[in-house]
Amino acid sequence: MRSLLMLMTVTVLTACAALPAPSPTSVLPTSTTAPLPSSTPSATLARLPTASVALTPSLTPSVLITPTALVLEPCHDSPVCYLTGHFLFQRPIPSQARTSVERSYPYGSTQDGKREIHHGVEFYNPQGTPVLAAAEGVVVFAGDDALPLPPGEGRSQLGPLAWVPAFYGNVVVLKHNLAGETFYTLYGHLHSIRVSVGQHVTVGEPIGEVGASGTAIGSHLHFEIRRGANSYFDTRNPELWLVPLEGTGVLAGRIIDTRGNLVKGLVNVQRLENGVLNPLPVGAATTYAPGGVNGDDLWQETFLLGELPAGEYRLSLVHYGIVYETVINIIAGKLTFVNFFVK
Repeated sequence: MRSLLMLMTVTVLTACAALPAPSPTSVLPTSTTAPLPSSTPSATLARLPTASVALTPSLTPSVLITPTALVLEPCHDSPVCYLTGHFLFQRPIPSQARTSVERSYPYGSTQDGKREIHHGVEFYNPQGTPVLAAAEGVVVFAGDDALPLPPGEGRSQLGPLAWVPAFYGNVVVLKHNLAGETFYTLYGHLHSIRVSVGQHVTVGEPIGEVGASGTAIGSHLHFEIRRGANSYFDTRNPELWLVPLEGTGVLAGRIIDTRGNLVKGLVNVQRLENGVLNPLPVGAATTYAPGGVNGDDLWQETFLLGELPAGEYRLSLVHYGIVYETVINIIAGKLTFVNFFVK
């Protein structure tokens, strides 16, 4: 099969419908981008400079520094952008426990149609593991989600926190005012709750314990980030907002055809070590289920793979029998955004 390097330009599209434009008062920095490819596809992999960073991640999150405003880093015209990102939230699990996101059921996944579209991410840990506030905030819900949500928290009427009542079981929702915006973080399937409505919490403060209440299959923390409103339909991918584990970065992007349509696909990720390709993939990123969840308001990603150790990687996907591939770098603590342009 003939290999082609096809990279795309970016247009800010939603996964299902247009989202509000970012605030024009936000600061627009200069993004670090790769040069545009030539108009003639090449079978040779595009090689970008290798980042000089540590390659071994640890379970200790980086220090959280909250900016006063979100910094917009558009990636409109380049096939690859290396961005600072907006990592406003700390990991909701202590560093001594398992702080990695479970890959079998990531944000936007349905596990091949077996489950409902996932609006958050999961942290698998034993029952009783402390659950921590991901940022400073105020408790707006604490209890069984079979109960209605109190008024005044971004919903037009009383209703369940999820698409059905009694979904999360014991759940805590925190409201945060960060970088000039309102966010909500949700902590579901808890074994116990240590906070009450109206209580102020600091980042890293214990708010409950990991459990298996509600519809949970096994003991784990279900974690969501909601932007602007405390609604099941206002979630964003938490991995674009959580501080990456030390020594790791985040890969995100989307696939778009020549008519500007978002395309479903699976992006394989392989490690390059001293210029030699490891044939075994380190992971794969499947595009979000169509019409199910939101991408980022600015980048509108449709796939993401987090917690990649810093280094050089080959990305590839197959679309109508054509292999599209490129080489990118993952930089510790940063976001690498990739745009695949396919025919």
